[in-house]
Amino acid sequence: MALVSLLAGFAVAVSGYHPFVEDGGVYAAGIRKLLDPSLYPAWTGFVTEHLRFSVYAPLVASLMRILHLPLEAVLLGLYCGCTWATLWTGWMLVARVTESGRARAGGVALLACWLTLPIAGTSLILMDPYVTARSLTTPLVLLALAWAMDGLAGRRRCWGYCAVALALAAALHPLMAGYGIAAVLVL
Repeated sequence: MALVSLLAGFAVAVSGYHPFVEDGGVYAAGIRKLLDPSLYPAWTGFVTEHLRFSVYAPLVASLMRILHLPLEAVLLGLYCGCTWATLWTGWMLVARVTESGRARAGGVALLACWLTLPIAGTSLILMDPYVTARSLTTPLVLLALAWAMDGLAGRRRCWGYCAVALALAAALHPLMAGYGIAAVLVL
C-alpha cells in the first residue's frame, strides 16, 4: 500500500494534472450542465450527448452535492484516487504472475512511469492527465483481469467478481468495458 501510494504521488507529480484539456473539458461541461440546467441554453448536444451512455457525469455531480466541494476539487480527488486505484490493481495483476515482491514493485513502478506514454504509436495513452469515465474504468478492467486469472486458477467465485467489475465498467464507459471483456476472453 505504501509503495503504491508513493508511486501514485510520483505519477501525478510527473504527468501533471490538466482537468479541462481535450475531452476532460467536455465531461466537465456536462457535469456543470447537470448541476445547473440553465447553463448552455443553445447547442446543448455538445455537452450532453456523451451523458446518455454513462453514469460518470451524474456520479461526479452527486459527489459534488454530497461533499459540498467545487468541481475542480472533486475532479482532482478522483484523478488522484483513479491513479492510485490503477496502480493498486496493477499490483494485483502482477501478483497473479509472480511471487517476487521485487518483481511486483518493478512492474508497478513501470506502470507508474508508463501511464501517460502513447500506446503503439497512437495518440492514445493509458491514463489521461485529467479525469474522465475512462479513468474510473481502467482500474475496474485491470481488476477484472486479475479476477479472471484467479478464475482460471480454479477459484470459481472470482468469475462473478470479474463480471461485476466489467458491469461497473460498462456503466461508466461501455466502449472501454467492451475492450475489457475482449481482454478477459483472450485471457
